[in-house]
Amino acid sequence: MNKLVVPVLFFLAVVVYGRPDTSTDESDNIDIDEILANNRLVDSYINCVKTGQKCTPIGQRARVVVYGRPDTSTDESDNIDIDEILANNRLVDSYINCVKTGQKCTPIGQRARELLPDALKTKCSTCTNIQKERMQKALEWVIQNKPNNFLELENQFDPEHQYRKQNSDELKKRNIVLPPLK
Repeated sequence: MNKLVVPVLFFLAVVVYGRPDTSTDESDNIDIDEILANNRLVDSYINCVKTGQKCTPIGQRARVVVYGRPDTSTDESDNIDIDEILANNRLVDSYINCVKTGQKCTPIGQRARELLPDALKTKCSTCTNIQKERMQKALEWVIQNKPNNFLELENQFDPEHQYRKQNSDELKKRNIVLPPLK
């Protein structure tokens, strides 16, 4: 049995049968028996908890119970095709310029600019799983293909080189070499 089933069901039971606070919200009106009798709903909640995708507000609360912290909400940057961007040098240069300068940014570029400091310093602790994967892939691509741009971004957003300290061994195992500091 999936190890997430028990925490999800526990969460749903807590929501329905009692919470220590007296505030009310939409979860006060859910019918736990209806959810448990419907495999599609149970699967949907489990998928939400596992992936963070297609979550109802109640599903987001279940993620907090299971993982112990709120997951950031998904946004339009979760739907981008990172491979398509990385295959287009003009797009890559545009996004790098946006992240470095904050100018001429698309909403996705602006979101990347917001996430990059956290991605470099804390392995993207406030990112969704999708954002973590895409930021990691983009950073590794820039390290390998545009090392001078990586150094500029690192100096701007991670002058203490936390990314380097936290990831150098893992990157070496995958034959990704960080450019030397200048």
